[in-house]
Amino acid sequence: MKSYRWAKMIWLCVCAVAVTGCAQLSGAVPGAEDEQAQVEEKLKSMTTQDLLEESLLSMRKMKGYRWDSHSDQQYVFEKQPQQNTRLKWDRQLELTNSPLRLHAKGVLSKKQELVSQSTPHERYVTGDREYVYSRNEWIRKKESTEADVVQDVETANPIWEMEQILSHADKTQVKENKGYMLISLKLEGKIVQPFIDRQTIHMAEIVPMKQPIHMDPQRMNIRLWVSKKNFRLEKVEQAVEFRFASSLQKGKARQEWTHRLRGEAKDIQVPREIAKTAQPMREKNETIAKPAR
Repeated sequence: MKSYRWAKMIWLCVCAVAVTGCAQLSGAVPGAEDEQAQVEEKLKSMTTQDLLEESLLSMRKMKGYRWDSHSDQQYVFEKQPQQNTRLKWDRQLELTNSPLRLHAKGVLSKKQELVSQSTPHERYVTGDREYVYSRNEWIRKKESTEADVVQDVETANPIWEMEQILSHADKTQVKENKGYMLISLKLEGKIVQPFIDRQTIHMAEIVPMKQPIHMDPQRMNIRLWVSKKNFRLEKVEQAVEFRFASSLQKGKARQEWTHRLRGEAKDIQVPREIAKTAQPMREKNETIAKPAR
């Protein structure tokens, strides 16, 4: 009888070990379901503003971000249809928060009735220094004030969109979408102005660099995907439509952007060879524009 009890105890231990091993092999993590259930319960009581603030808090805990960004823009001219232009702007962005650093690399494609070209662009912003790859060479731009650098780096960061939307939280709609909270917003009028991509307009010579341009913002749609798992902003889609006018031409435009989070950026340094060989900006290069967000 005693040997039977021992045999039974050994058998129960073996079964327990086997079950634990199967759980580990299947990827089950003790407490993971409870943790996710707590997140689900928390989401039920959150307002849109709470959700945005929680996401911003989660994102700011990261040292930096790596984004894949794609833009598709169309410009239609009222009296010069031959100048109708379509731009595609594909970039990889790396951004760190402290210190503020930016590395952007991609290709800008421009297509008109008689013109089709693709131009590589790359850029580093570190402190008050900026290096831009243009016309097959690296250019070291003039020193910028800290305020200019901060603004320029921040507008290349999709987190900026979330910060802007926070002030319009009462106009948003939120719904669940396959593991995400999808935040949607529609805006009209002058409040659309900050979301217009002016730099690409000048960069692609839709309007000459020093030519004043008037824009009449009409409407914008923007959607943000916030992960239910960790509240990180995983994806941003936005579309802006407006009319534009200069002393030379008038037309209408539609700018679409998509940003996808690819991970955390931890350190950005200008390669020594670029810093060493970059040429100071010359007068003829004053028209080189900063890539847009």
